[in-house]
Amino acid sequence: MVRVRVSFAAMLLLLMAGVLSAQPVVNTVADFVTKAESLRQVIIMPIDPCPGALPCDLVEQQIATDFRAMWHPRTIQASVVRQAIFDLGLSSPLDVAGRAKLAERLSADGFLIPTVPHYQLRHENAVAVFPEGDAPEARVELALFTLGAEGPLFRGTMQRTGSTISSPYSFVGGLFKDILRAVFPKRKRR
Repeated sequence: MVRVRVSFAAMLLLLMAGVLSAQPVVNTVADFVTKAESLRQVIIMPIDPCPGALPCDLVEQQIATDFRAMWHPRTIQASVVRQAIFDLGLSSPLDVAGRAKLAERLSADGFLIPTVPHYQLRHENAVAVFPEGDAPEARVELALFTLGAEGPLFRGTMQRTGSTISSPYSFVGGLFKDILRAVFPKRKRR
């Protein structure tokens, strides 16, 4: 039997790199899989409001790629949705009426809604192998709605602090990916 010993310093480094971290908190409705499988096309909503230092367009593209790979191959990119919101003159696209107008315009019946309620860069001093610099810290939320539904099929949240070697885009995109992995474990593309 091989015994693995992990020193406190090694665990601290792993925590700082985001390898060991909190798991996403996810809630789903009782018949989640049946309802989610009935969706024909899913709109990826833009992150709104977008924190200033975060490249939201890249994060939205990553969410769409991960969602397609893990669950639903038919999605509409947030950039297309953003233009449709503008064209329709929607001031509140997330309410039931706004979602109905978007669904009609884009021929969709599902909405994946990412939000970033907290995002900041914290200055960190150099520690071990990590250089001095800015470390991202974020809390993200992700929800999947069906057309006309008041509540989501699932809602997930996750919060984590990264290291100074984390790029904001890959760090926040990774939080959304962790939520999707928790919701769709080992699901194959339809």
